[in-house]
Amino acid sequence: AYLGMTGKRISSPADALFIGLGTHYVPSGDLGSLKESLLSANFTADPHKDVESLLTGYKKEPESVPQLEKLLPDIVSSFGPDKSATESVEELKKRTQSGDATVSEWANDALAGLKKGAPFSLCLTQKHFSRVASSYGNNENYLSKVVSCILYHLTFLFPSVFLILLFGTFSWLVL
Repeated sequence: AYLGMTGKRISSPADALFIGLGTHYVPSGDLGSLKESLLSANFTADPHKDVESLLTGYKKEPESVPQLEKLLPDIVSSFGPDKSATESVEELKKRTQSGDATVSEWANDALAGLKKGAPFSLCLTQKHFSRVASSYGNNENYLSKVVSCILYHLTFLFPSVFLILLFGTFSWLVL
């Protein structure tokens, strides 16, 4: 709910890896070489393993540490699935008084982001993400079934199409 309600973005490779948005960081200078390697690869019966092997050869550690790692407890307690939009605002106001400058600055930035949104949209966004969070890992929930169904159909219909997240953009690679 935090990103959706505040309009904040994941702005570093370290944060993208930390929250599980990505699995490998490949510096932009190596992307051309990676693309060539993927296009010229001789894939076996296990293309996932082949791509994983190629990516492992190109991956590097991000230059920075994940900023979200320190803020995660504050994000979860301020924007947790049990919080209403109003409760999130109240929680953030408390955190602006934190003795930790990083937390205080984060809370002020989050409040500024919330003020840009329409109140009804904030409530709707919070409600949606609350439902998503509560359905996580619950295979009987309709949200889980919809996502599973879409992923199954994509992989069944297009087995040679990979979605690769290159920091900041999605690239479709057809092999």
